[in-house]
Amino acid sequence: MPASGGKPGLLTNPVWLWPLVVLVPYVIGSFLEGSLSPWPPESFALVAAHSTIWAAAVAAVSTIVVDFWLFWTTATALIAFTVPMATIYQPIPKEMHKYYHLANIVAGAFVVGKALLTAH
Repeated sequence: MPASGGKPGLLTNPVWLWPLVVLVPYVIGSFLEGSLSPWPPESFALVAAHSTIWAAAVAAVSTIVVDFWLFWTTATALIAFTVPMATIYQPIPKEMHKYYHLANIVAGAFVVGKALLTAH
């Protein structure tokens, strides 16, 4: 939200989180199923082999977005939004924030590793 308390901007509006609610689980499921790869160029090639160039581009961009969420964005969002919500509970000490990223990286590596071990 803007500092003035006005309406959120077009690109920062919370409504953009709804596509992620569908996109992230779908793409992770596609990783684990073997129909998409965690590596964007390979996802592009897998989709381009049986569909249009636009579908392949969407697959590559979706893979990039999900890779960011698997390895970085989840921890960053958690850190950003736990402090404002600290009126309900005690905030987690700042010394612990580095472990958010570590847990995010470990969980992302687990999903990507499992996906890479799945035969394509």
